[in-house]
Amino acid sequence: MNWLMRVTHRDRLEREADRELRFHVDEETRRLVATGLAPDEARRTALAAFGGLEPIKEAVRDVRGTRWLDDLAHDVRYAVRTMRRHPALLIAGRGLTGASAPPSTTAPVRAWGR
Repeated sequence: MNWLMRVTHRDRLEREADRELRFHVDEETRRLVATGLAPDEARRTALAAFGGLEPIKEAVRDVRGTRWLDDLAHDVRYAVRTMRRHPALLIAGRGLTGASAPPSTTAPVRAWGR
């Protein structure tokens, strides 16, 4: 599956991975129940054997190679929410960026002229 397909079909891939993980946990639970464990205890033991579902899902997302794009989208959404809530931060940040621009552009010129 190419990179674009992994990005555009992310929800479907997540559902497939979730279904497969749940299948394996259910199979382990059935195996443990067959050995005589109570169903609740078997389920808990099966989940512990896998180390929980969320860490495995995170590892699958990392292997897929599109994690950086998800993180970027999350960061942009967070930045927009913060700027809407605190517009003064945007103005202060812009002022600091503008204040540092002239010295950073003139320093190489001064160094070259010597």
